[in-house]
Amino acid sequence: MCSNNLKCNTAEALRLTACWIFFLTSVLGGVDYLMFVQDWPPTVCLHSSKFVTCEVPSKKNNWVIHGLWPSSYNLRIPRFCNSRNHFNLTEIQGLVSELENEWPNLYVRRKASSFWKYEWEKHGTCAAVMPYFNSQKKYFSMVLKLKIHYDLFKAFKEGGITPSREQPYMLGNITNILKTWLKAKVVVKCQTAKHFEYPVLHSIRMCMNMTFKLIDCPASVGHCKANSVLYLPIETINSVKLQA
Repeated sequence: MCSNNLKCNTAEALRLTACWIFFLTSVLGGVDYLMFVQDWPPTVCLHSSKFVTCEVPSKKNNWVIHGLWPSSYNLRIPRFCNSRNHFNLTEIQGLVSELENEWPNLYVRRKASSFWKYEWEKHGTCAAVMPYFNSQKKYFSMVLKLKIHYDLFKAFKEGGITPSREQPYMLGNITNILKTWLKAKVVVKCQTAKHFEYPVLHSIRMCMNMTFKLIDCPASVGHCKANSVLYLPIETINSVKLQA
């Protein structure tokens, strides 16, 4: 029995960490870092299927959460790690209002919680073996904190990059602005769009270690190959729908 609470707590933390590392290495093939992904809503809707209704909330003028994904350098990313750890909306009831704002389901004919359910079962169950993610409330709370801390709209604005249908931005300028702001290399994703001459900015992926310190994302993670991209205004999706 420990007589020193600090030593006991430290020993327990080390034991849990060792068990977690063993589990991830032996069962899941290893997790080396976490990837935090934010999407730009107009591009999500531009590339949605014609069989679903995708809408950007009228008051939404910011990036939205896609998810937090345990990831591996060997590209064997763990997914759907525990089929018995079902999503339970009641566990995160106190977070619903904030989730609807920061992590909305843009497919409006589906339940708002269906996106959270999918991300929890695909990625959250793999993160749940870590002590600070071992409940749904902890997982979703942490992702919300990351979103508030890493305000991409603010970073772009301060770097002189604002949404525009006509003004393309050099991809190198975007990555440099983000690297200066975050002190780490991120992955920028883009998509081609039939209504536009340039590819459109789709998502930003940030990589962090297990203590949530940002690190350079590995070169193996695919990124936008374009020289220039458009950062579309939120209202773009409505005008494009009219042209379709």
